[in-house]
Amino acid sequence: MRIPKDVLLFVLLIIALCGTLIAAFSSRISPNLFPQLTLLIVLIVAASSLTIKDPSGGVLTSTGTLLYSVMYLFDPITALVIAAVGYTIGNTLSRGWVTWRAFINGSQIGLSVAFGALVYNLLGGDPRSPDLGSQIIPTLLGPIAHQIANNFFVSFFFSRVRRMPFLPSWAGFQREILWTNLLGVPAAILIAILYVRVHYLMASAFLFVMPFQLWAGRLYLARRDVYSQVVESLVRAGELSQRSARGHARRVADLSVTIGRELGLIERQIESLEFAALLHDVGMIGLDD
Repeated sequence: MRIPKDVLLFVLLIIALCGTLIAAFSSRISPNLFPQLTLLIVLIVAASSLTIKDPSGGVLTSTGTLLYSVMYLFDPITALVIAAVGYTIGNTLSRGWVTWRAFINGSQIGLSVAFGALVYNLLGGDPRSPDLGSQIIPTLLGPIAHQIANNFFVSFFFSRVRRMPFLPSWAGFQREILWTNLLGVPAAILIAILYVRVHYLMASAFLFVMPFQLWAGRLYLARRDVYSQVVESLVRAGELSQRSARGHARRVADLSVTIGRELGLIERQIESLEFAALLHDVGMIGLDD
C-alpha cells in the first residue's frame, strides 16, 4: 500500500509528539511506581498480543478495559507511557508489524489515553473517592474522550489513504464503535478500585476477565460468519435458478462497495451495502422465467 505524503507526515508527527512527551516528562514519574507500571505494561502487552482476527478487517482485543483502568489510576503522562509502551510491544509481538505501524498504533493509543486521563482528572475523577455519585460523569467522559481522540487518528489515516471525506469517516467511527467500546467501563472501574483499595497486584484480576471478553468477541464474529454463509447460500441458489445470471450478484456487490467507498461510507455501512447487493435478486429463486 502506497502511503500518501501527507499521511506519512501525519504518522511521523504523531510518533514524534508521543516520543517528545515521554522524553520530556517521564522523569517526573516516581521510581516507586515502576513495579506498578511494569505490571500494567505486561498486562497490556498480553491483552494486545491475544487477538481475534476480524474478517472485515482489523482485529479484536480486550485492551480497552485496561486502558480505561490506566486513565482512572494515573496522571496523563504516566498513562501515556504505560499505554504507548504496552501497546507498541504487544502489537509488535502479535502481528509482526513493520516498525512504523507498531509505533503509530502505540503512539495514537498513548496520546488518546493521556487525553482521556486529562479529562478524567480535570473533572475530579478519583477511584479513591467515597462519593460514588460525583464519579459518574468523569468515569464516563474520560473513556469517551479517549475514544473520540483515537477515532480521530484512525479516521484521518484511513480517510486520506482511501481518499474518503474525513468528517463523515470520523462521525461514522463514533457511531459504529464508541458505545460498544464503552462496555469495558464497569470492569475497568472494578480493576481500578481493587488496585487502590486492596493492592496494585489486584490489577491482575484482568486476567480472569480477558477470556470472557475474547469469548464474547468470538461469538460476535461467529454470528456474523453464519449470516455471511446464509447470504452466500442464497446467492448460489439464485445462480442455480437463473444460470444466465451467474456471477451477476457478485459483480453488482463489487460495484456497490466501490461506489460506497467513493461516497465515504464507513465499513459497517459498506458491509450492509454489499449484502444488499448480493441479495438484490433473491426474489427470483425458483422462477423458471
